[in-house]
Amino acid sequence: MNFKLWLENIEPEIGININNKYQPFTKQILNGQKTIETRSKPTLNPYVNQKVGIIKTGQGPATLVGYVTFGKPKFYKNEKEFNKDHNKHLVDKNSPYYISNTGK
Repeated sequence: MNFKLWLENIEPEIGININNKYQPFTKQILNGQKTIETRSKPTLNPYVNQKVGIIKTGQGPATLVGYVTFGKPKFYKNEKEFNKDHNKHLVDKNSPYYISNTGK
């Protein structure tokens, strides 16, 4: 946590949507199980090293549920690399968010 933000009680003005339609991703992120967020495009790159809101979508109204700080992006070139980190991203082979042939 950014100590200065906490002291000033300032929350970030940016939030990212996390779709929970197929899996409880926000819960997994907030309880520390899911430590890698996978995306098909580098949409999170502008937020590296920044604290952002986590917005739960895909189940009822969009809701701010917490905050995270994004680290350095990682690119998976193939299934083998992707599967090796399953315990970090928690995306199963049958998920619509599984790696494509262009990487993730």
